[in-house]
Amino acid sequence: MNASLSGVRAVVVRQPADAKARVGSDELLGGQNLIVIEHGGQDYFLRQTKAGKLILTK
Repeated sequence: MNASLSGVRAVVVRQPADAKARVGSDELLGGQNLIVIEHGGQDYFLRQTKAGKLILTK
């Protein structure tokens, strides 16, 4: 066993089958104001405005 992992245990979180995945916008944007999301061979732009709102454009 790796010594740096001693005392660490895995936690399994069970969710209902119809639960939706949830990702925080801070995690998604990674400190950027603009990211490119590729979907179906097309680029989409997710931008956070100065007011903190999110805008998705093609």
